[in-house]
Amino acid sequence: MTLKQGSLLQAGKYEVRSVLGQGGFGITYLAEHTMMSKLVCIKEFFPKEYYNRDDDSQHVSLGSNGSAQLMEAYRKKFMKEARTIARLEHPNVIAIYDVFEENGTAYYVMEYIEGESLQSVIDRQGALNENIAKQLIRSVCEALRYIHGLNLLHLDIKPANIMLRKSDSRITLIDFGLAKQYDSEGNQTSSTPVGISHGFAPIEQYEADSSNSFTPATDIYALGATLYSLVTGMRPPKASYVMEEGMNGSTEHLSPEIKRTIRGAMQHTRRARPQSIDAFLRLLDTNDETIVKPTPTPSPSKPTPNAPKPAAKSGGISKGWKVAAIIFGIITFLFILLIVLGATSDEVEFDGSNGAYIDELTEYAFAEEENIGDNMYIVDAYRDGNIYSIDIVMADEDITDYSEAELKLYKTGISSPSTIDDVAKSLAGGMEEDILMKELLTHGYTIEYNYYDYDGNYMGTATITPADYSKYL
Repeated sequence: MTLKQGSLLQAGKYEVRSVLGQGGFGITYLAEHTMMSKLVCIKEFFPKEYYNRDDDSQHVSLGSNGSAQLMEAYRKKFMKEARTIARLEHPNVIAIYDVFEENGTAYYVMEYIEGESLQSVIDRQGALNENIAKQLIRSVCEALRYIHGLNLLHLDIKPANIMLRKSDSRITLIDFGLAKQYDSEGNQTSSTPVGISHGFAPIEQYEADSSNSFTPATDIYALGATLYSLVTGMRPPKASYVMEEGMNGSTEHLSPEIKRTIRGAMQHTRRARPQSIDAFLRLLDTNDETIVKPTPTPSPSKPTPNAPKPAAKSGGISKGWKVAAIIFGIITFLFILLIVLGATSDEVEFDGSNGAYIDELTEYAFAEEENIGDNMYIVDAYRDGNIYSIDIVMADEDITDYSEAELKLYKTGISSPSTIDDVAKSLAGGMEEDILMKELLTHGYTIEYNYYDYDGNYMGTATITPADYSKYL
C-alpha cells in the first residue's frame, strides 16, 4: 500500500528511500531531494480505509465510489492545510518546502529531522527527570504560542509528534495533519480528517464538530497529557476515564507544580483548563518556592527571653484588644480580597472542575507575600481536594510574649462558632464582588485559615465549611 523504495515523484525531483510512519490518513516517507542531495520527509495523503494502490503502480484509487466526494473534499483540505503550514516560520515548528498533487493524491515535503521523537525517548528510558521534562515542554509551548497566535490549532499534540534533534537537542513540533485554521472571530475556516490519539485527546475531540471554534484549551489538554507521559513514562488514561476516575493516584509521587499543571490542563471541561499557553506556563513555573513565601524574619527589635522588655507606652492597646483587632483585621481583609474581580457559578455541593481557574486566581491574588495589616502576612494559599487553605503568619514580635492563657483565648476566638458564622455570612454576602471567593464558595470548597505566630509555630485554624455559608447564599 505504500510507495516502494526508489519511487520517484515530481519527475525525479524526489526519490523515496523508506517509510517512516503511517496513520489513518497519511503515509510519511524518508526521501532524497535528488538535485540537492538532501534528505527530506514527504507526507502523502492516503486514507487507508478508503484508498488502494496497485502493486505495480504508484497511482492511488478509491476502494468505493460512494466515498469519492468526501475524500475529494479531504484531499483539498489537506492541500490547503499544507499551504497554511508552509507559511509558518518558527524554530520549534517543522518547515514545509513543497506542496504538490500527483498519482491521484496530494503530497507535501518537509524538512528531515535527524533525531528521535519524545515517544521513542520514553520507550527507551522510561520516565524523564522532571526538570528535563519541563524544559522540553516549555519548547513545545513556544511552538504552540506561535501557532495559536495565528489562530491555528494543532489538535494532535503527543510525544510521537515532538522531535528531539540530534545535533542541538532542539524540540520541533511535527505532523499538522489534524490542524485547523480559524478566522479572526474564532470560526473554523478549514476542515481536516477527524483523528483521535487516545489518552492525549480531550473529551471534546470525541464529539462531532467539537473544533468548530478556536479554543487553545483543546491543545492545552494534550500538552498536559504529554507532560504526564514524560514524567511517568506511561500513556495517559483516556479522557473518559480521567473524567470519571481522575488520575487514580498516578501523579501523587510528582512534585506539586508538575501535579498541579497536569491536573489543571487535563480538566474535563475546556473552561476549567488554562485558557492560553501563558496560563499553562504560569502553572508549570509556579513552584512551592515562588508560591510559599518565607515567614518574615524577626526584626532586630524583637525582645529576647533575657532582654528587658520595652517600657509600656501610654495609651497603647492591651494584648486582649490586640487579639480582637487581629481577628477583625483578618475578617476585614477577606471581605475586600480581589474586590475588583467578577464572578460565576451557583452550585454549593463540591465540584472541583474549576480547579485550574482557582489556581490562576490564587496565583494572581497572592503572587507576593500579602501584608494585611497589624503585622500579619498571607504567605501561602492553595487547594487540596475540596479544601482551600490560606496560611497567615502573625509577624508581630509581641505575640511571642503572650501567656498560655492569652494564646488559648486567641485560638478559641478564631475558631468559635460566632466568629465562624460572622465570617461565613460576610463571605457569602460579599462574594459577588470577589471572584476567587465566589469560585470557592459556590463550588463547595471548605476554606481553612491557618494561623502561625512570629516564629512560625502553628496557632490554630478557622474552618468555614459549605454548610456554614450555604444558609447565606
